[in-house]
Amino acid sequence: YGMYAITATTAADGFTALGKYVLGLITPGSLDLANQRNGWLVVTSYLKLLEVWMTCAIDPHKTTPPHEILWSQVAGWDWGSHVFQLRRRLLQVLGDTGKSPHAEVGKKPVPPAVRAALAAVWHVLAAWLEGSAVNSVKSGELERHKLIEEMAIPESRQVEDFALSQVVEELSRSLDSVARKPNGEVDIPDTLSSNGNVLLSAIRLGFACFPPEPTPPTPAPFGPLSESNFHAILTLCNKLVFHSLWDELRNFPTYQILSLRPLSNLLAYATLVARRCGAHALELKDWLKLAFGTMTCLVEGDEDLGSRVLEGITRSITKDAASELTSSGDKWIFSDISPEVWSQGGLPVILPFLQTALRRTHVTSREGGGEDEEDGPGIGESPPEFLAPLVTGRNSIQEATTLCLPRSSTSPKGGSSTPRGGGYGLPLRRDWTFAPLDALLHSSTASVFKVLPNEWNHSEVDVVRATLLLTRTLQDIVAGGTTSGFSSDTRAVTMSREEIVFGCMKVFMLEHGQNSNSSFGNDSATEVFRDAMVEREMDRLLAPFRSLGRPINPPPATHRNFPSSLERTSLPYLGAATPFFQFYSDFLGLYDSVSFGHPTFGALLIPPLANSTYPIDYRKLLWGDYAHVLRHLTMEPTDIIGSDAKDWLYPVESDGELIGMYVKALGNGRLRGFLRWIAIHHVAFNIWPDLQEQPFSSFGSKAKAMGAEPTEASKQSRLTRSRKVLQAVLGNSNLNGVKEVVLYYQPKPNSNPVLPPPMCFEDNNSGNWKHQRLEWVLTWGGEALGSRLQGLLSS
Repeated sequence: YGMYAITATTAADGFTALGKYVLGLITPGSLDLANQRNGWLVVTSYLKLLEVWMTCAIDPHKTTPPHEILWSQVAGWDWGSHVFQLRRRLLQVLGDTGKSPHAEVGKKPVPPAVRAALAAVWHVLAAWLEGSAVNSVKSGELERHKLIEEMAIPESRQVEDFALSQVVEELSRSLDSVARKPNGEVDIPDTLSSNGNVLLSAIRLGFACFPPEPTPPTPAPFGPLSESNFHAILTLCNKLVFHSLWDELRNFPTYQILSLRPLSNLLAYATLVARRCGAHALELKDWLKLAFGTMTCLVEGDEDLGSRVLEGITRSITKDAASELTSSGDKWIFSDISPEVWSQGGLPVILPFLQTALRRTHVTSREGGGEDEEDGPGIGESPPEFLAPLVTGRNSIQEATTLCLPRSSTSPKGGSSTPRGGGYGLPLRRDWTFAPLDALLHSSTASVFKVLPNEWNHSEVDVVRATLLLTRTLQDIVAGGTTSGFSSDTRAVTMSREEIVFGCMKVFMLEHGQNSNSSFGNDSATEVFRDAMVEREMDRLLAPFRSLGRPINPPPATHRNFPSSLERTSLPYLGAATPFFQFYSDFLGLYDSVSFGHPTFGALLIPPLANSTYPIDYRKLLWGDYAHVLRHLTMEPTDIIGSDAKDWLYPVESDGELIGMYVKALGNGRLRGFLRWIAIHHVAFNIWPDLQEQPFSSFGSKAKAMGAEPTEASKQSRLTRSRKVLQAVLGNSNLNGVKEVVLYYQPKPNSNPVLPPPMCFEDNNSGNWKHQRLEWVLTWGGEALGSRLQGLLSS
């Protein structure tokens, strides 16, 4: 790491003299001297060095070699009192040598270099308290009281309050000025990083002032934070955590990632402090909203902070919390939760899985294209690197291997190098709460199973229950339980429809080859997806997206950087080598073999059949190879996971083989619900000329798009095709099928909503289309064919 803490011992006299020199640089009047900037940099650098060496002394076994510096030496050199003296001198400078505290500061802003020095003071005091909590009597109780008394002096508190309020205001204005350049890059003001570090140091010091857990919630003020400033910082954090700049986090260049590290650390520490304050700071629902948002703002190097926030989230969602939120009116979140969830350990069951997902996975491939493995570097490969955190911790001294942000941390999500089962690490994907399911699906190679605590003894059902409950808590807490699945201020914290659908698919895929792949074995008498709570939680997750025929406000958010299809959503999990079509084929085969018509299982088969998004291969697979399962897929339009039925209705199918599959399915009389509507729609559009003239019809659309009108030959080909399809319907379909195809009608889709069943079959003869259809049949089929349809098409 290069701390070289032995210098504090071998050059103790010289380092003491350096401390006196630094103290002499902070003199009254220095605030106004522009040429003192280098002097302030010396002060800041000296304080940062003190902070790092104090951190090294907390646990002498973490340094290499060990025992380079001891906490007893830190106490003997009285570094704590020395920093207190530096702080008093600095506040005297800011307060105009102890006169009116606002006499000098109120006239002009505190220069950035001076703010950096003040932040460095708070950082080193936080490190001193953190070390005292580990090495001093009564967990550093005496040191905490000493610091709190020192900071409670009215004159010094007024100066620190003013400096903090100034920084809060500037940081808020800087957030408002974040803009996108013409080339698509995000313009981030330089002041975001420096001001973020000042607030981070204050929040970190406030957190260090807490006694060790467990203690009852503690109200502000503490450390340099007054109650008003603390709540102002929380308000700012709520604005920051849902700011749109985090949406592009995975695409930022390295220098911008570095500038955001103080902000991500600020959010994490503010979340930890607010949790210790309890309802004195935020109600549980508001705290969870802040915590979930913070998890998607963390960048590489923040793994330890993320782990602590995750621990707070999982330990905050308890049986008592469920009662609290339910009694306050949020019944959609925690109602009907199985008591076994709490008796089996609650959400901490999945904490090791979530914490492991914070680390970038080192993946190598076995020869022969087998499964990926995560158990160390392969031949000729280097071990994984761990980036040092922004705030040095006693554990990071030993764990960190680099100070340089790896190039891969700024690569876009997914991509050709994404390994199968990988894609985790900071910054987290939006679907990070499904990480335990990924581990279960790759349990033979997932690294988390090598680091589980000895006392961890839970089943697949326990893990899946906790995973789904955590996911639904995120969706409902952040989105406020809206019917659309997200609200206006949720940026990309909540998951998209496709991410929820793919996550639920993983639950069912746990049964795919489980006997050979699962570390758990078959630990239950029935499949995991048949557990009552698992079924209920999946239905609740999917409910906001079952919106056919209902308006969505706001509309599906492609501008929110949501993946547009399951093929893109699945890429981080499947990797570039495994197409989603293969996953869907396995999923469909599993439905055929074990589902017994499970309704949620069946509903997940429908989204990839959308004509507007997915290739025809998906539709041919279900309607052809697995046509025998269609009789089980009886869901109605209101049960479909989607926002608009037009996604399945348009563009109209023109593939002859698939149209034949639709006709065959209608002929057996077993097709019901939404899929029957789909088949009738595409068959009818392939028959009736009045429907084929619509702008979303596939007939003639390619020619018109190229600026040409359909030729006489193409018109004749279309006529021949229509005749054959109608004859096939009349020859293969039962009476109801014929009636629905003959009477099927839709208005022009570009200006009208689609008519769902039964309205699309009702006697609506607007535009005299029945007469036109009958005349058309008579022109080529004669009286023999016309008489069969005359009863249906007569007005």
